[in-house]
Amino acid sequence: MSWTDYFIRPFQKIADGDVFDGLTDAWKKFTPAGIIYDQIDTASQRHVHVANATGMSIAVVISANKDWAIADIATSVALLVATCGTTAPSGLSAIKEAKTLMDLYNATKTIRAAAGVGSAIYKAFAEKATTIENGKFKDVIQRSNSNPLNYLDPSQYGAICNASDLTVMIVREDGQQAIFNTNSDRSWIMYPPGYCRAKYDTLWTPDGEPHNWDD
Repeated sequence: MSWTDYFIRPFQKIADGDVFDGLTDAWKKFTPAGIIYDQIDTASQRHVHVANATGMSIAVVISANKDWAIADIATSVALLVATCGTTAPSGLSAIKEAKTLMDLYNATKTIRAAAGVGSAIYKAFAEKATTIENGKFKDVIQRSNSNPLNYLDPSQYGAICNASDLTVMIVREDGQQAIFNTNSDRSWIMYPPGYCRAKYDTLWTPDGEPHNWDD
């Protein structure tokens, strides 16, 4: 459909006598509330499931790409890691300066094995992100009471609604992490040694060998 057709179509529907559909189309295309509604409606048709078979809880952050700004989460991580008395001040500084999801992943990679740091990183993520208990699964891009996606502002959620490729960052209770890209409508399984795609239309059937944590 051309851009001309996209904008003219609502008015063509009205001219053809389909007034309700025409006005609904116009509302979705030309009003802020309608645009947000249309984005959410699009997102409701997409699903990214994460199944947890790690033996412990995991926290999941979904974003439009690895360069997503996550200053709020980075601040929470830095504050909790600081309480651990880590002997890696350079690593702590890098966390405080992290601007994107990938920055945070790389900054925590060097210090997450220090005593108490891994669990502090998980706790910080769990306060903001989607948490999944062992043996459970969640659709991580659908808002619900158990998955409010409060770490996303309206524009960020709109970006996710319109993205065909997304970035997923997962933190295990012991601080192990994984970050990878996924298509919408894909499912993933998290295992003790790593993560693996699930076969289409399944949640727990692996499709290939798992990738290692921290790859």
